[in-house]
This record gives sequence, structure tokens and C-alpha cells, in this order.
Amino acid sequence: MAPSHPPTETNEAKLKAAARGWESMTREVEYWIPEADIEGQIPKDLNGTFFRNGPGLSDVYGTPLKHPIDGDGMICALQFSNGRVHFRSKFVDTWQHHQEQIHRAFLFRGQMGTSNAEINSKDSWALAKAPLLLRDVPPSFVGSIHSQHSGPDDLGKTLPVKSFAAHFRVDPINRTLVTLSLKPEIPAVPGTVRAAQPPLLVMNEYDEAWRLIQTQRHNIPGLNYSHDFLLTENYYILHMTPFVKLTASLFFKITLGLASPGETMKHYPDLPSRFVVIPRDPKKKDQIRQFDTRRVHIYHFGNVSEKTSPDGTVQLVFNALCLGEHFTMEFENGVWLSNASVAPGFLMEHQLTFNSNSIPPLDPTSYPKSVDRVVESSSSEFPVSHPGRHGLPCRYLYLMSATDPNRRIPFTDIVKYDSLGPTSPAGSTTVWKSHGIVGEPCFAPKDTYDWEAKIEKGSAEATGYVNSEDDGYVVVQVYVPKEHRTDFVVLDAKHVEKGPIARIKLRHHLPYGFHGTWCSKTFVDMPKGAVRVGGETAKL
Repeated sequence: MAPSHPPTETNEAKLKAAARGWESMTREVEYWIPEADIEGQIPKDLNGTFFRNGPGLSDVYGTPLKHPIDGDGMICALQFSNGRVHFRSKFVDTWQHHQEQIHRAFLFRGQMGTSNAEINSKDSWALAKAPLLLRDVPPSFVGSIHSQHSGPDDLGKTLPVKSFAAHFRVDPINRTLVTLSLKPEIPAVPGTVRAAQPPLLVMNEYDEAWRLIQTQRHNIPGLNYSHDFLLTENYYILHMTPFVKLTASLFFKITLGLASPGETMKHYPDLPSRFVVIPRDPKKKDQIRQFDTRRVHIYHFGNVSEKTSPDGTVQLVFNALCLGEHFTMEFENGVWLSNASVAPGFLMEHQLTFNSNSIPPLDPTSYPKSVDRVVESSSSEFPVSHPGRHGLPCRYLYLMSATDPNRRIPFTDIVKYDSLGPTSPAGSTTVWKSHGIVGEPCFAPKDTYDWEAKIEKGSAEATGYVNSEDDGYVVVQVYVPKEHRTDFVVLDAKHVEKGPIARIKLRHHLPYGFHGTWCSKTFVDMPKGAVRVGGETAKL
């Protein structure tokens, strides 16, 4: 008699199981990971903290959220200290989150359209005030998850538009942190004297004490959305997306709660798709250049290199995760933030060439075109590089991917892309196929900044590091659907294909995250074996 085999799990069942990874985590927890819950060995030279953000809630007191982006923010900190691991989660204590806790009810509609009958039935005056009652708020202080300081922070009144893009860049040469703030245009109101207000872009640069040392403001028509940007020694690079349009009609629908910003994000054939290049030198800030490119939407850039010839010719080569014309923010199958099975993200390389001594063209019909090519065709998102090489020559990227061409979600693999790989002119990849569903990889370098080793301040050759670019670790959150539980794994960044050096097995589920960052500092010194759940300390 032939041996029986269990039936293969259907794709529908896999997606249903994967969707549970977004379920709420209502409690804040803190504890040292028991040694028995760690498989393998935590590297002794891995010391620091992995900070990760994402939604902590998928519903608010019985009101299901339409999309994870409407979820209340939760910060998680995974600390590595001499072979031990500490975990803590904490909600961002915004005024909105606090009010809903007090009233034990859903009160504030979301960017992605989450609402309820009580909010929708309010009178027109209240609806007109609705933009003030969105779940998103000015930046809140989350500089240390271990701090009691919370609430809105305008960084010393240096944020005139009261907003912050999700991503920042660090200049490793000048030791500055660069941020982006953007206020979209407000259309003119027909039949009134109210004129249109152009979009306002603010680029700020801060020193290590958070002192503002440089700022630029620009009104660039058509630049109504920017989630990420690139930084080189001399330029900022942004993408003008053809997926965000603000007409008077759409503006009123959003204002009255009849539509949400996320729901209106789709391809508009009449809008341009361009790269915008802005000089960092304030004396040259008006020499903005625009390049027409493929009709894509870009949430996330990888890295960029800048080369300038003696005659002033500048070549910018960079990569980005590009989403095609069919992209929408549909929460597909309750698994991923967009319709990735229809419009997957592909890693593309872009090249811009111009002469810095020439006058940028003003006529859009005269804008040059970027040179583009797909370099990795797996469905991917969240490209990550060495955190100390922003704007410097960069060989490697790490991505969360679905490498099976027949299944574009969920993301189950970590891909290391090598732009100089020998197997293809477009580079090569190595892959780790995980035991679950992966989040954004986080690169943790082995070495620290060695500023004394810089060749020359301002030189593109000065890496600030003494080890090779991929000498470090990749830390990844992995949801295990069969156990409804979450792991964190540590991979050797040189050889991700070899699998985890260590697997940290949480005893509970942690909702999927968005983005994270590595900090070389540690913050917690608690007794061995101590655990704190809901603010109380106990023993395991």
C-alpha cells in the first residue's frame, strides 16, 4: 500500500494564514529573551538596538481598520548585548491614541478611509473639520522607546509644514542628518477668490545635536507626494509621481470624508513621471533639473553614486523599487499594503547625466530622459543598504522578496543584490528562503564610524568605515503562520543564503512592521531573567 501524503496547502489557505500577521497586539511588553528561546548563537560582536515601527492595532475597539496604514503606531526595540537579547514594544503616545483609550472607541478616521457611522453622520461643520481629526499627526517624539518623553515635536520650530517624510538620509562625510517635509498643493476653489497654493518642499539638514544647519524651501509644480529621497555629496534626488492628483473635486471629497488620500492614489495618465534633482549648495538651489522617466510610482529608493568629470559632467546612478501603472493601495487579500500580485515592485537602476555648468531647461518638452533598466525581477520591496554609505558608491542591497515567479505575495525571502555580480550585466543575487513571512531587512554593520580614517572631507572615496561594505549582519522579523508567532533572525550579511546564525523565537505574535533602523547603542540593563509585561516586572 502506497504511503499517504497530507494534502498540499492551497494558496488561498496560505494567504488567509498570512493575513493573521496583521492582527492586533494590544499590550506593550518588555522582557529579556530566555536563552532557551534562542536557536544558534548570537554573535558577540553584534551589540546595539534594532528599532522597528509598524501598526500595533488592526481594529480600534471593535471598528476594523481598512488598511494597516490606519493602524496606531507601535515601536519595537530588539537590543543585543554581549550575546543576550532584550525586547520591548511601545505604542506611540499620540493625542489621538490617548483619546481613543480614554473613550474606548474609534474616534479618528484614517488616511486609508477607515471610518464609522457615527463619524460619517456628523453635521457638515464637523465634517469640514475632519482634516484636523485624521489619525496621522505631526511627528511625535520616539527618539528613545525607553524614554517617557512623548508628544508632538517640531524640532525647535524647524518644521514649517508640520510634517516629516517617513525616510531620512545620513551624510557620512559631513555627519549631518537630512530630512524631507512636503505639503501638497491646495487647488483653487471655483467661484471664490481663493487662489491655488503650490506644493511646498522643505529639505532640512541637522548636525548631531539636532541643530538646523541648512534648510531649503521649494515650490515645484506637480511634486505633491514624496515618501523617500536620495542624497549625494552635492544633490537631493526625488521622484514626481503620476499617482497623486489633487483637483478641486478630490480636495473637497477628502475634506468632507467622502474619499481618503490613499483611496485616490492611482495612475493618472495626464501627470508627469519625473526625477527632480536639487543642488544641496544653497547658492545653486535654483538650478533644479527634471528628468522624464518611466511611468512608475516609487516609495523606496536604494542608494546612489555621484561622479563628476573635470568638464562638469555629472552622472548619477541609483536604484529604486518601482511599481507599474496598475499599482493601487488596495489591501490585497488582507496580506500586503498594495496590489502586489497585479503590480509587483521591481528593482530598477536609473542613470541621470547632465553638465553642472549648463542652465537647466525650463520647458518640460525639453527635459532629458533617464536611462532605466530592471536589475531584479522578483516581486520585492523595502531595499536596504549599509546605513553609513548614503550617497557613496554602494555595491549591495538587501530586499524582502517573493522569488517564486508564480507567487508575488506574501514576501518570504531575503534577496541580496550585488550590482557587480559576475553572473549578469545587471548584477546577481543570492537568496535566503525563510520559514515564514519576512519584513524589511535591517543592516547592522560590524564596525563603527571611523572618522579619523577619512581620506578627505567631501571626497566621494571617504567611506568612514574600515571594513568591507557587507561586513555585518542582517536582522529580519519573520512571522510564522503555522504557530501564529514571530521570530527575529540574524543573518551573515556576506552570506545570507546560508540562513540564520541565530533565531530568536518570541513566545507571541508581533504584527508585521514597516521600517526599521539600527543604532549602535544599547539602553537597557535589567536583571537576568526579568520580564515586564504591561508595566509590571516578573520572572519567567
